[in-house]
Amino acid sequence: MADHLLYLLRHAKSDWEEPLTDHERPLAPRGVRDAGAVGRLLAVRGWRPDLVLCSTAVRTVQTWQRATAAGAEAGEVQLTDAIYEASTNRLLGLVQQTPETVGSLMLIGHGPGLPGLAVTLGSRPGPRAAWARMDEKYPTAGLTVLRLPGPWAATLPGTAELVAFEVPRG
Repeated sequence: MADHLLYLLRHAKSDWEEPLTDHERPLAPRGVRDAGAVGRLLAVRGWRPDLVLCSTAVRTVQTWQRATAAGAEAGEVQLTDAIYEASTNRLLGLVQQTPETVGSLMLIGHGPGLPGLAVTLGSRPGPRAAWARMDEKYPTAGLTVLRLPGPWAATLPGTAELVAFEVPRG
């Protein structure tokens, strides 16, 4: 069974200026710039997920839109309410339900669930500097790339290899 790649992208910085519901908050100007930087990073590294599962929150959808405008690509994109306000365990369940025809998966979501998933899945022998940065803070536009051994359904805590932790800024 081939390894899988899992990309975990926290939405870019959101705007708190308008009195909107949490779900409806758009990106702040910095978030727009950072989401573009994410897209450029994904394109330069050749990181192209087969499937993107994106929260339906405005800021996550805009993060992906700005990333694609800057060069990011994916095989398929699905918006799902299941990621909005999802716990680490709920996100792990989404990963485990991924069909084996998907070689690489990206989740675009929110804290604390998504950063919690990165920490939960990762084994610590990976790059120490990257783990130290992630432990210090998993900021907006933070991107974790994990290599998972075996089938999606067998994804368990502590079994993933940390490939990268990046925080692109525009």
